Amino acid sequence: MEVPEELDSQVSNKPIEKKNKGFKNIYRVGIVLISIYLLSQIFPALWVLDSTTMKFFVFSILNVVAIAFLLRYTIKDKNSLTSSIFKNKISYAWLLLIAMMLLSFFQSFNVAESIVTVNRWLIVYLMFIYFSIFFHKKPSLFNSIIRLTIIISIINILWCIIAYYYLDAHINPRRNLYINGFYGNKNIFAVAILFKLPFLYYAFIFKKNWEKWLSIILVFGLTFCLVILSARTSFIGLILQLVLLFGYSIFVVLRHRKSKTLILTIGFLIASALLGFFAGDLFIKYNFKHYCAQNNIAKTFEKDVSPYSVAYRFKTIEDGNSKGRLIIWRNTISIIKDKPWLGYGVGNHKLAIQKVEAAQKHNYVVSDHAHNDYLEMWSELGVFGLISYLLLFLSALVLFLKTVFKKEISDITRFISFAGLLCIVTYMNDAMFNFPLERADCQLYLALGMALILVAYIKTKKETNPKLAKKTIIIIIGIITIGLTTVEAMHYTSSVMQKAKILQTNGNKRIKFTADQWNVMFPPIPTIDENTNPIALTKGMRFDVEKKWRQAIDVIINDNSNPYYALREYRLSNYYYKLNMLDSSEYWARECMVMKPLCYHPVRMLYRKHTDLKEYEIADTIISNFILKYKFTTNAWLDLASTKVNLNNKEGAISILDSALYYLPNDRSIAKMRSELSY
Repeated sequence: MEVPEELDSQVSNKPIEKKNKGFKNIYRVGIVLISIYLLSQIFPALWVLDSTTMKFFVFSILNVVAIAFLLRYTIKDKNSLTSSIFKNKISYAWLLLIAMMLLSFFQSFNVAESIVTVNRWLIVYLMFIYFSIFFHKKPSLFNSIIRLTIIISIINILWCIIAYYYLDAHINPRRNLYINGFYGNKNIFAVAILFKLPFLYYAFIFKKNWEKWLSIILVFGLTFCLVILSARTSFIGLILQLVLLFGYSIFVVLRHRKSKTLILTIGFLIASALLGFFAGDLFIKYNFKHYCAQNNIAKTFEKDVSPYSVAYRFKTIEDGNSKGRLIIWRNTISIIKDKPWLGYGVGNHKLAIQKVEAAQKHNYVVSDHAHNDYLEMWSELGVFGLISYLLLFLSALVLFLKTVFKKEISDITRFISFAGLLCIVTYMNDAMFNFPLERADCQLYLALGMALILVAYIKTKKETNPKLAKKTIIIIIGIITIGLTTVEAMHYTSSVMQKAKILQTNGNKRIKFTADQWNVMFPPIPTIDENTNPIALTKGMRFDVEKKWRQAIDVIINDNSNPYYALREYRLSNYYYKLNMLDSSEYWARECMVMKPLCYHPVRMLYRKHTDLKEYEIADTIISNFILKYKFTTNAWLDLASTKVNLNNKEGAISILDSALYYLPNDRSIAKMRSELSY
């Protein structure tokens, strides 16, 4: 059964000739655009540091093409768009959320980062609008989504299984971290698989012949791959989908008096998904027993069962990454308590959390997301911003319920709305444990799911004379789209520059930019890189390489793009030290020590200063005070031992190294120095 073409006749009162011509054009353009939107999820990250940046840039370009066509469609071809696309609960909720984000600019540490974040939300909102327009004008475009989903699913399955063996994940289970399928990491790959399942459910229920039976095979294959990827969030997401799918079948049979064969059909779907899931679990256990255990990898990890089996993953839910999430959640709640009503500004969670986190870490690794979008939205937008975020999902649920409770609609329209709901539920589940708000692949399906719910709802209204949208709205959207693309182009350019800088730092001979060139090549936004490191520090590093320390200081000293990071303070201390301005070096080192008491880098700057001045007792005191707070930095123990030697206290140095080996028993450099001092 196909999406009924007669639905297309409900959307225009124009003469048949013009209508058919316009529909043919919008069908062709719609297929091309939707195909590229969906296929972009398997694009490799070319030239950029982060694949998400490239994908959002692709989305922004596709949005320009979409609005250019729609301008021609509405003005030159004199076709009209229904105002229902723009005037509905989902659109209002989305615009309210964006308005709250704009208001939060007044609370932002880094307005440039706020601009970048809002820019992406607007891009996704316009994707929702464009999807809605194309599906409303030509509902049969949904068939293209089904076929594209089948194609991408096949690619996903082949990639997952081939990579599993190619990367030797069957021998070393931890290598499954590298099975990313061009999605960036395995967690995104896993949720991308979940987003495809609702469309395969539809194909099995309503399609015929090869599409029907291939879809059920793919349901088995995708759930099989979920276990290989072993992302616990995706396991929960699959359970939610299957429970809702079964509940939907019961509801339709009881409410709409449909044949009970629907329950059997959906039961077969659920059985196939579960069969694939448990087959994947057996597959993981088999490979662990016959490959990992045989190669003694299991002994290295001290495991007697596969650490990526389903049972083990749920059993160890409080360990590893999950334990890290709990720490991040506590830190996020801590900063929320300081500003629960207003927040810290959209896009600024990654900066604000360092108020708490910087003092807890001995390095400069940053938790750039809360791993819970609801907490992150609360920390950025305040309580009213969080409510507006939840209203977005609530608005979709309301329209879905209004659609499925209506009796005078086709089973296809009802299930398309349900498929949209499954996309939203999958997104919301992922938002509990990850950060889909930052992932282009997830945002794509958020826009698509919302559009399917909206269009299905509009179709049920069957308005004889629907109100038409004013053409000025399309023109305004066109202008906004160009502005959004400009901002996203700068973000993309910055990502390209960031990757090029890393390559040059690592010795790439083809990249030969000077520090002065780097200083002018980066666009004005964003001001922090993909890892929240200030761009100014990146520029300063290049001046440092060329021993232009005064210029490096000038570049970074007034930068406040990441105020709690403390790396700026350390770099300033380092550059002043190289200029032999020791008092300034000590000032910035102590500033860094206040912000990061467990980090040894600034302490070592003081050690170097006082060692140069032969003030060994002061150096001894400074390092000893640090070790009292944190005992797991190798250089701190080595420097303290060296200071003891400089104080002619060899026995004290040996005693220090013995203490160091207690805390770091496998550290070769400490053992080597201990051995040398023993002779």
